[in-house]
Amino acid sequence: MVDFIACLAEYAMKTPSVRPSFSPSMSMIIKQGRHPLLDLASENFIPNDVYLSFESRVNIITGPNMAGKSTYLKQICLLQVLAQT
Repeated sequence: MVDFIACLAEYAMKTPSVRPSFSPSMSMIIKQGRHPLLDLASENFIPNDVYLSFESRVNIITGPNMAGKSTYLKQICLLQVLAQT
C-alpha cells in the first residue's frame, strides 16, 4: 500500500495533475485530461476534454483507424479510477 501511495505522489509531482472535485450531479467533466501512461512516454501528447452527463448518455466517437479513439476511452476510464482512489 505504501508503494502505491508513493507512486501516486510521484506521478502527481511529475505531471500537471490536479485533485478531483466531486459534486452530487450525475456528470463527469474533465478539462485538459491526460492519459497517465502516454503523458509520461510522449512529449507530444495533446490533452483532451470530456463532458459526460445523464442527459447525454450516448456519444459517438468517429475518426480514421489509429486516430486514438480507443486510447481516448481508456483515458477516461483511467482518470475515473484514479479520481476514486
